[in-house]
Amino acid sequence: MKIHYKSIVLYLSKKGLSATEIHNDMIATLGPNTIGYSTITNYLRSESFSPRNEAIENDEQLLNDQKNQSIVKNALKISPFSSVREIAKMTYIPKTTVYRILKDQLDYSIRHLRWVPHFLKPSQKAQRVSQSKELLTILETAKENHYKFLYTGDESWFYLSTDYEQQWLPKGEKPPKRERKMIDSKKYMLTIFWNPNGFLIVEALDDNMVFTADYFIDNILEQINEYTYEDREMFGEKLILHFDNARPHIANKVKNYFDENGFERAPQPPYSPDIAPSDFFLFGYIKNKLKGRKFNSVDQLLDKVKSILRGIKKKTLEKAFLDWEARLREVIRTNGEYVP
Repeated sequence: MKIHYKSIVLYLSKKGLSATEIHNDMIATLGPNTIGYSTITNYLRSESFSPRNEAIENDEQLLNDQKNQSIVKNALKISPFSSVREIAKMTYIPKTTVYRILKDQLDYSIRHLRWVPHFLKPSQKAQRVSQSKELLTILETAKENHYKFLYTGDESWFYLSTDYEQQWLPKGEKPPKRERKMIDSKKYMLTIFWNPNGFLIVEALDDNMVFTADYFIDNILEQINEYTYEDREMFGEKLILHFDNARPHIANKVKNYFDENGFERAPQPPYSPDIAPSDFFLFGYIKNKLKGRKFNSVDQLLDKVKSILRGIKKKTLEKAFLDWEARLREVIRTNGEYVP
């Protein structure tokens, strides 16, 4: 009769006997000519890697993964801004396992939080929509005359020295230092009014002056009035100016000046730099061009800024105004949400 040694070995293994105990038992039962110890261990190893056992192990691993996924998800619900290290500490799951669960199993990825100028209330969103509609109508009408009687403008601070923020370097080479801007770092406020036809006003606020309603009238609006007077008289058109809601801009003196000189102010919703061309395009463009530059005086800074502005093509300025329209439409479409 043929003896099925493997079946006997596996049967005894299931009874809880070790390889040595199985070998001793088989010698006692079948005699010294039975299979050797190494054959018994080979049988046991082959069974432990059989497809059936692998399936069992895979099922156990799947259940364990699902359990860990649930634990990690719950940890993120409790503390959504936690790092991998912090999640591992909370859940007692190894960091490498937490990372694998997040990246490979849950398909999560790190995202930088989106900066917004202000957490808008429903009433502010509604105001953004209504004033965006007004602005869009003004822009579409102004486009028919090539924006000749519409200018947008604003103020921004510019430093005499602006360092680069990053640099490609060989491995091991230390990056250069850059100066941290402090309260006393020398800077100047520049006012720029412009449209696709060019830059009407480029002015720097003097050291000994403060930007007030009087300054705005005497140094900005008076120049705008002078530069545009003949064309307005010739074509019988009102001049429309667009700017934000800074206090000097909306003072009663400024409103009176507009009434007396036939100016009209285009609306600009509060907390809305995303739909102001100087904010979403122009100032960033200029400041990027100024990186790495150092100036000894405001005159040098102003000359460079004017040089940068002269280098901007009309097509680029026209595109900025078309982007302005697109942004207004997006605000309307999203019921007042910010435009990225």
